[in-house]
Amino acid sequence: MLQPGATDLGGILAIPNVSLEDSGRYVCTGSNMHAIDRGYATLIVTSSSQPPIVNIEPRFHTVTEGDAAEFRCIAAGSPKPELRWFGGQGGVVSPDSSFVDGYFRIPSAKRSDEAEYCCEANNKAGTVRVRTVLYVTASKTPKVSIDPAIISINDGERAIFYCTATGDPPPEITCTRENSTLPSKARFENGCLLISNVDYRDIGEYRCNGVNSLGSSYVTAQLLVDQAAPSDTIQVHTVVHTVVQKVPFGGSVTIDCHAEGDPPPVVSWVKVDGELSITASRSGNFLTIPNVQLVDAGTYRCTATNVVGSQQSQVVLIVECKCFIL
Repeated sequence: MLQPGATDLGGILAIPNVSLEDSGRYVCTGSNMHAIDRGYATLIVTSSSQPPIVNIEPRFHTVTEGDAAEFRCIAAGSPKPELRWFGGQGGVVSPDSSFVDGYFRIPSAKRSDEAEYCCEANNKAGTVRVRTVLYVTASKTPKVSIDPAIISINDGERAIFYCTATGDPPPEITCTRENSTLPSKARFENGCLLISNVDYRDIGEYRCNGVNSLGSSYVTAQLLVDQAAPSDTIQVHTVVHTVVQKVPFGGSVTIDCHAEGDPPPVVSWVKVDGELSITASRSGNFLTIPNVQLVDAGTYRCTATNVVGSQQSQVVLIVECKCFIL
C-alpha cells in the first residue's frame, strides 16, 4: 500500500518527503483488453542520521593534588550530538569545574575529585556514553588551606580557624600571626586555631603554615572585630631619633623610627622627594641604605599605623661628598 501523499500520474510514481518507511518493492501494472503485465522496482531509503561516536582524551588521567585536571570529550554524528558530562564522588561534580565546548576542567584538583566520570553524546539517532576515571594523588610538597578565609564577629565572641595541609611526608602544621605574635588567649590544637573573647587587639591576618622535608607553603585568613577601639587605647607615637642625619658618600646609613602604640603599630618608609633606592632595605622600624649615593640625599618619612590611627616622623639625609674642581 502506498504511503499517504504518494501520487501515480501517467505511469510516474512520486513520493514526497521520503522516509525509511517508504523502503520496499513497488509493482507497476499495465493492462489492456488482451493482457496484463507487471514491472517491479525496489526503493532503498538510507538514513542521513548517524548515531554518536564518542571518545574521551586522555582515556584515563592522573594528576597531583592542587594541579589542574582536564578531559576532552570528542563526539561525531549526524545531526551534531549534544554533550553532557557527569559523575564524581556520589554523583557530585566539583562546583569549581567547568564543561565548555567539550572540555571538562577542574582548576585545582582535590582528593575528593578522584572518581569515575562519563561523557554522554545524544542526537535523534541515539545516545552513547563513554566512561573515564580521574585519579588524584596526594601532593608531596605541602598544600595548605584555611577555613574560613575571613571571620567578622562581635567583641567578646569566639573565632575558630581550621587549618589543613597535605603532603608526603605529612607536613607539620603551625599557625602564626602576620607582623605580630599570637594572642596569649589563642590556642592551636589539631589544626584548629581558637581565639576566645576577641577584641580589637586581635584584629589582623593569621597564617596557616605547612612544612615537610620537600618544602613549605602557607595561606592567610583575616579576623575582623566589630568594635570601636576604647577611648583609653594608646595612640601611635613615632620618634626619629635624629632629625638631620649626615652620611659620607659611599657609606652606609641606618635610620631608626621608634614607634609605640597599643596594638603595636606597623612601620612603613617612603622618600618624600623621590623613590627609595633599590638597594634600600626595610626591617621592622629600621631603614638601611648601603653604598649611599648623592641621589639618596633627601627627606625620608616613616609612618606607624595601628587600628587606632597613624603618626609620621621625618628625617633629612645629607650626603657629604668631597668635590674636586678640574
